[in-house]
Amino acid sequence: MNPSVREQILAIRASGEANMLDVDKVEEIALRDGFDELADYLKSHKSGYCRFILNGWEGWGIAAKAISMKEKAIARFMYNPVNTDIPVHSLVLFARSIDFTELFDHIRFVISAGCTFSHPEITMWLGSIHISFMSKDIVGKTGVFTAILERCAIRSSNNRVYADRATGRLTYLVDVDVQFEHKDGGSGGMNLLRAWYRNDTWEFLEAGQRRA
Repeated sequence: MNPSVREQILAIRASGEANMLDVDKVEEIALRDGFDELADYLKSHKSGYCRFILNGWEGWGIAAKAISMKEKAIARFMYNPVNTDIPVHSLVLFARSIDFTELFDHIRFVISAGCTFSHPEITMWLGSIHISFMSKDIVGKTGVFTAILERCAIRSSNNRVYADRATGRLTYLVDVDVQFEHKDGGSGGMNLLRAWYRNDTWEFLEAGQRRA
């Protein structure tokens, strides 16, 4: 990615006209506004573009600096530990396609209380795609515990998008935890459930259950 392409990306982002993870829309704007270098770049470097948007760099970081082929293989595995054959932009598109409505409804059912969640946020860390979310403070809905808790919220943890090495099937895995802070200091938390999203379907495993 040359400096001109970076400048054109930043110009589109500054305009606020498009979700920068919507590669097709960014390419459409690039063609309309005469950003020919960016348009050409997007035709064959979608993964590099997505890594730049999510992480601020195009390549694999340490992996790009590895000297020998063996070092490159090891570093690439470390930075995309699940399936290196799946392009990053494919993982991002899958992440953006997930409908969280059923998951959020299931969480409300488990805790027997209504709560509002933030819009899921897609990020990239060490080559892996993550989708995080958090509820608004629900301390007022904790019954008798309202007297001792300062804050209480539901949030995602240990989440990632990955592709099965054998089948290439894309999956989103997330642990859902309740976290709280005491009025007299200190904090704690516990796991509520684990969820998987694949093949347009959610699966749930509540804490204490054993997966078949």
